Amino acid sequence: DAPPMESEIGIYSDGKKIFDFPEQFNGAKFGCWIDAVAFEDLNSDGLKDIIIVGKCSAKSAAYNENTIYVNTGSGFVTNTNANFELGEFTSVKDISDFVKANQKLFFK
Repeated sequence: DAPPMESEIGIYSDGKKIFDFPEQFNGAKFGCWIDAVAFEDLNSDGLKDIIIVGKCSAKSAAYNENTIYVNTGSGFVTNTNANFELGEFTSVKDISDFVKANQKLFFK
């Protein structure tokens, strides 16, 4: 089966989008999809952060566009430069382990 293309990430309540995530797929604009999503407190602040395992198409092969969304308590933010460090990972666990070991990259 071909993956769904042009995925968008948002939070919905009663069928209405109430939050649009910034910098989806680290700015890639075409041919991206989500392989997995996980909710985990990555920095022990009591708030669930979001791990997105994403892929985007390219001429030779699909490439990873993984993203961490940090829960601020009033929304979610991301650091595109830090997310680029996640390019080699294909699983939620590997991404989670890397983020926990490199918190200064993702949490300010």
